[in-house]
Amino acid sequence: MGDGMNEGLAIKTNLYRHFDADGKLLYVGISLSAISRLGQHQDHSHWFGSIARVEIVSFPSRADAIAAEREAIKNEKPLHNIVHRRVEAAPNSKYEAARAELVHQTVRFKPLYNRREAADAIGVASSAISSLIQKGKIGFVEINDRKFITGWQLIDFIESCDAMAKAKKSA
Repeated sequence: MGDGMNEGLAIKTNLYRHFDADGKLLYVGISLSAISRLGQHQDHSHWFGSIARVEIVSFPSRADAIAAEREAIKNEKPLHNIVHRRVEAAPNSKYEAARAELVHQTVRFKPLYNRREAADAIGVASSAISSLIQKGKIGFVEINDRKFITGWQLIDFIESCDAMAKAKKSA
């Protein structure tokens, strides 16, 4: 795409598993920083207090991590994952899993993202987010002279990327 998106998708991404004291799998997720994401779970996940052990595996790209996450959720059936349980079929596009997770987070607990968080959510470098904002490809809201991207703006961006990819494929 020429805006840093393709380079960002090759960033090493972590798949993490949260287990309770009995070894029962509570949750499987992906993040560029599993430790940072653990802090978000602390603030927003009712099951956080049950976590006794965390396993982290690194993948060379976000796409590889998303595929591994989907398989882990399907095969290992963690107690608190809901996004991929609803969509058991293979994703229609490379953005489907990211979109589903963003919708879930936006509706449940994450309406605003700073640039770093937005970059983590869609698997690009923070500098790519700044570039996309400057080019008008991602909208933002300004609060106290700071720019934030809403979850809905990220979802719109992912959907526009998906539409462009489908248009190119059918052309």
